[in-house]
Amino acid sequence: MESIEKQARSFLPIEQCGVLVADDEPAIRECLQVGLAREGFSVWLAADGQEALEVFRAHSDAIDVLLLDVRMPHLDGPATLAGLQQLSPQVPCCFMSGHLGSHTANELLRSGAHALLPKPFHLSEVVQLLRAATRGNHCSAACVPRSAAAFAPAWTQDHGVLFA
Repeated sequence: MESIEKQARSFLPIEQCGVLVADDEPAIRECLQVGLAREGFSVWLAADGQEALEVFRAHSDAIDVLLLDVRMPHLDGPATLAGLQQLSPQVPCCFMSGHLGSHTANELLRSGAHALLPKPFHLSEVVQLLRAATRGNHCSAACVPRSAAAFAPAWTQDHGVLFA
């Protein structure tokens, strides 16, 4: 019979990963903070793109991956990613959105995002994306993506994940 300590260690992440979550919806930020922390992530929060830049400047040494909402006040997700890439060109990013606004899925992926996750989503999807992004993978074998061309027209009706 395995010891409780050994069983507990089997649920711990191999390495802790820092994630910056930027979303203008407080409930989404709070849910992601709690859920991702339970999955072993260190989580920093920002209510908009400008705040995300400030948080990243202060904690860039501990932030390994970005999770950015596409539509936010002051500075949207793509503009935020552009600013963050000036500070750290290789930082991986995943976008999330309930509506793309004037952006297209192809445009968002070409901006350097590893994946585009439609809201609503399950925490397990977010965890999988963030872990894959920090490993430099765009997709795991368990999640076969569709092409951007097939995904973009059906964005509002479909709830699949799109990978670069």
